[in-house]
Amino acid sequence: MGNAQDDDTANVVKSDLGKKLHKGIKTKRDAKNAQPMYKKDEQPVTEAEEVKSVVAEVKKVEPIVAEEIKRMRSISGYNEKTQ
Repeated sequence: MGNAQDDDTANVVKSDLGKKLHKGIKTKRDAKNAQPMYKKDEQPVTEAEEVKSVVAEVKKVEPIVAEEIKRMRSISGYNEKTQ
């Protein structure tokens, strides 16, 4: 009958090993669940003045981007045959 834990078995000594193992498994699982998923890095904070300067730079770049887009559209719409 193996290592049965019944009272009628004469050659088996009862032990609390199963309970101790279960307690250890539960402790490890709880510790693992309590850990963060990943180490979080600090995020940079921008000040209001930095945001204003970035907006000013974007406004300077917008006409250049619009010109590039216009040129790309004219190239993609080119439909003349040269030969």
